[in-house]
Amino acid sequence: MKKTIYLYCSMVFLAIIATVVGFKEYNNMWVGLLSAFVVVIPSVYSLMPLIMEQRKLKRLRKNKLTESIFTDREEDLEDIIRILNIKEHCVQIAGDEEQCGKSWMAKRLCDYINNQKDPEFKNIKLKCSYVTADYLDMDSYTEKELDAYFKDNIVTNKTVLIFDHVDNFKAILSKQRQFHFQMIYILKDSINPSLTMHTMSAFSKKHIEELQRKIKEYYPSISTLTQNEVDTLFQLTDGNIGRITALLSEQKCVLWIKDISNRKTTEYEEHLHKIKMDILVGKYQTARQQLLKFEADYKDDFYNNIHLAYKYYLMLSDCEHMLNQYQTALDILSIIELKPYTKYNLDFEIELHKAHYNKHLWNCNEALEILEKIKGRSFAALVDSLGILTAKYFVNDLFVPNSSNDSLEEFNKKFQMATNSSLAHNDYDDYKLKRYAPVFFFYKEKPTKEDQLIQMIDEVIKIYESENNRLRANAYFVKAEIYRLYRQYEKAVVEYKRCLDITVDNNIKLQTNLIIYYLIKIKKIDLDFELISENELNELSQNNVFSRIVRHRIRNIELGDPNATQIQEQIDSRIMPIL
Repeated sequence: MKKTIYLYCSMVFLAIIATVVGFKEYNNMWVGLLSAFVVVIPSVYSLMPLIMEQRKLKRLRKNKLTESIFTDREEDLEDIIRILNIKEHCVQIAGDEEQCGKSWMAKRLCDYINNQKDPEFKNIKLKCSYVTADYLDMDSYTEKELDAYFKDNIVTNKTVLIFDHVDNFKAILSKQRQFHFQMIYILKDSINPSLTMHTMSAFSKKHIEELQRKIKEYYPSISTLTQNEVDTLFQLTDGNIGRITALLSEQKCVLWIKDISNRKTTEYEEHLHKIKMDILVGKYQTARQQLLKFEADYKDDFYNNIHLAYKYYLMLSDCEHMLNQYQTALDILSIIELKPYTKYNLDFEIELHKAHYNKHLWNCNEALEILEKIKGRSFAALVDSLGILTAKYFVNDLFVPNSSNDSLEEFNKKFQMATNSSLAHNDYDDYKLKRYAPVFFFYKEKPTKEDQLIQMIDEVIKIYESENNRLRANAYFVKAEIYRLYRQYEKAVVEYKRCLDITVDNNIKLQTNLIIYYLIKIKKIDLDFELISENELNELSQNNVFSRIVRHRIRNIELGDPNATQIQEQIDSRIMPIL
């Protein structure tokens, strides 16, 4: 702020001097003003980069990278600052394991350097001698984009640049030698260039209470763990801050920890719980590897412990499903459909999983038949059928097994049955039913405006957001589809993007890109959205039959199929669900 004031004051001073000199020399006020004008213009031009840089610094200080859930690690932060203050040019942040808080620390360091006077950092005793920092995630930078960064920004030996996810250390080291900035970096692999290094300290269990409190400020509906439950969490995660934060940040995971903590677990179960944790936080490949290792270690025990085998195969099938290996998931599930295992099939777990996997394979009629058999005893079966029926109707697949209704009529019937049902159900099934309420209302009432529909889906989104439930992506997609049907295309794109921002699910990525492709290529609507490549579209479609059908219908329109007009009318008047 002071530098900016000095810059402006210097320009004013130059203008005054020029005016006085011009007036004295020519005894004419207009000549004096012209002199000031001539002097100030090149001054402004030369100072413009400095002014822009000051504005950038102001923005950096305003926009922090880390949220206020950052907990403990003040000693780590001070240690890195200490190294910087003794003029070390290259400092590596390392850790003993994945998700130990390296990236978090890098962003926190950047925030601290740019905001040292912020009350949030009042407990940091050691001050940094540098006041400008920038965080660069190398996963987001190509070589060309990195060159552009140094061209567009003023980088000096007073600048601290923090590079994350570095896989080409020589490239950033070359930049450092050229521009002489202070460098902090985190490597993708464990290779150590033998330069100055700070190793992250272990996260202490005593800080979990504070972490919970901070997370609840963002997601107020997430439950709080008791001390006993915190002990369970710490044990399951081995004190890994990344896993701890991931589990505490979603209501579903917190409730799972509570369930585990409230009963005594066996050694087998403890191993499976740790693997389940990886599935919950999206580490599906790791979970699969651990499950296969578990089977190798305990396979002999499966024969004597049928319940253990049941839980193992159910988890393995779920993991394969998360990896989009739906047929493999079904094949594994068939093992526990045999008589010795069925007594452990509580709440129709097998049937619901089997229907879900068949849905992804577009064996929708088989899935509906499974759900139909248990609809009188399972609320979840009623609700799960709704997504299948809306998907069938979207692609004009009207047939419903064992029913004279078409897919839309059957959807309306099942929705009303679920709404009026007295069957026991949990909150998640209730939220899912509410997610389909605007879909039902749209088809049943055909409102002229979207306001009431948006209000209905916003109620669900609010609940999901308060619990940090990943299913909010599905709700965002429904909201986007409502806007699309009412030709509010710009608003629709915002919701499609929100959907993609919170998930890496390939199904959602594929369906979103397909409907945007339709809007841009078929409807000729100019939208701010970067579509994925044709090759990536082909790759993602391999294991997604529903999306292949949608894509085929769009292609029929492009090729002038005799039914092109009818297909387009259907897409423009029907809601596509996330399958």
